[in-house]
This record gives sequence, C-alpha cells and structure tokens, in this order.
Amino acid sequence: METECMQDVFINTLIESWRFAKTYAKILEKLDLRERNKYAGRLTWYMKKLSENAAKAGIKIKEYEAGEPFDTGMAVTTVNMDEFAPEEALVIEQMLEPIIMNREGQILQTGTVLLRRA
Repeated sequence: METECMQDVFINTLIESWRFAKTYAKILEKLDLRERNKYAGRLTWYMKKLSENAAKAGIKIKEYEAGEPFDTGMAVTTVNMDEFAPEEALVIEQMLEPIIMNREGQILQTGTVLLRRA
C-alpha cells in the first residue's frame, strides 16, 4: 500500500476512534459516580494512547470545546451555517470530527462542527 494511502487509513481510524471515545464519555455521564470513576480512567488512558500513537506518526488531533467562539478562519466545516445570518455571533455547540494536522501544522483533514448562537 502507498504511504499516502496508509496515512489516509490511519487518519480515518483516528477520527473513528475519537468519535468512539466521545460516545463512551457520554455514556459515562449516565453512570452512577462509583461506576463512572471506575471507567473514566480507562477513557483517559485510551485518549492518551491515541494521541501518543498519532504523534509517533507525525499527526496531531485538534479539537475545539463547546462554547468556543466560532471564526470563519477555523479549519472546520460547519453543518448548520445556513441557519444563521452572516452578522450573528456564533459559538461551537459540538465538535463532530476533529481537525487532523501534521507536525508542521499543515491541515490534513478539516474538522466538522455544529454551531449555535452565542
């Protein structure tokens, strides 16, 4: 397999792993405190290993937190921009896919976000 193709496969695997981890985190919120604490450490470890392995491959996962101000210069695609007027102040409601960059900061894949009014 070509190196570029292998990189695409790895990036897709990173994105799907990131999505899985976000779903797992939402499930943890529904557990009682004892159970949540029991499994939260596993999620933290998983995300640490995911980031470490991405770094070894020269890739960085970048995400924005809910509530961060949206700027049209962000390396993201919006799924609901058409719902707002151009002059409205917007914030990120949810990050649906992370931004994937290489070591030099070059965007390999843009992220995807859902927006809301500030």
